[in-house]
Amino acid sequence: MVAAAQFDEYLVVDWSARSTPSTGRDTVWVAHGQRVGARLDLSTENPPTRAEGMDRVAAILDRALRSGRRVLLGFDFSFGYPAGFAEVTAGLTSAGRPPWRRTWELLAARVEDRPDNTNNRFEAADKLNEATGTRLFWGRPRGRLDGLRSLSATTEVPAHLRPNPSAALRRAEQAAGRGIRSSWQLYGRGSVGGQTLVGLPALRALVDGRPEALAVWPFDTGFSPEPAFRGRPAPVVVAEVWPSAFSADPGGSVRDEGQVLGTVRAIADRDARGLGGWFDPPTVAALKPEGRLAVEAEEGWILGVT
Repeated sequence: MVAAAQFDEYLVVDWSARSTPSTGRDTVWVAHGQRVGARLDLSTENPPTRAEGMDRVAAILDRALRSGRRVLLGFDFSFGYPAGFAEVTAGLTSAGRPPWRRTWELLAARVEDRPDNTNNRFEAADKLNEATGTRLFWGRPRGRLDGLRSLSATTEVPAHLRPNPSAALRRAEQAAGRGIRSSWQLYGRGSVGGQTLVGLPALRALVDGRPEALAVWPFDTGFSPEPAFRGRPAPVVVAEVWPSAFSADPGGSVRDEGQVLGTVRAIADRDARGLGGWFDPPTVAALKPEGRLAVEAEEGWILGVT
């Protein structure tokens, strides 16, 4: 029943770490679904750069907020790293902030992503490895050697670094099953680490620009059937999504467009029947206390992984 829905609009963003303006496959796609009575109106956009993509997301959100419409906003990159990253990088961040916030602020300070998509994600990862003395990130083009001392092309740990003490996958990724790659991997087929490095600084800017409206699930909200933010339902709930978990819409011009359309449809359909089990999944409830704390404070969770 449409009346049961928590949200009026749904936005899903398929992210990309491309270093040049690009459209089509493996680029930024934004799918937007709006409830109009019993109908779900769908549209997509394919901005050539991440900056333009975030501008479009911001414009859609601001219009919805002015109209009093509630939005669920999903991005398909990791909102955190496996537990332990915040501890390893503690000397590089400000104390007194939750681990996930320290991670977001650390990357925002070190990753440069220009309006034309050029970025320093490999250099930033290399310097984080060096600064911590730990092989956190790995993966780069094999011919890319210019100044990258610590970023190996393979999982091999450079001799001057310690192995990464954190797991390869977060708890949500382990629960999701096969098909998810580690965010530590920055390059190679199916890798997602590059998207996370350029994605989190962009998301931080979006969230910080609307501090009264945007709540990041589960970091700001905790796990609850109704995500609350500062004592009230959050006008915009920002959640990590994994489009490959849902059936792609056959009408997409490329796989990426089909996936974001399919994800919007899946979330909207579930919302009509009740999203509570996705916002408060039994898998999280079954975690030991230290595991749940790690998820809520540092790792995050993937919407739909129950």
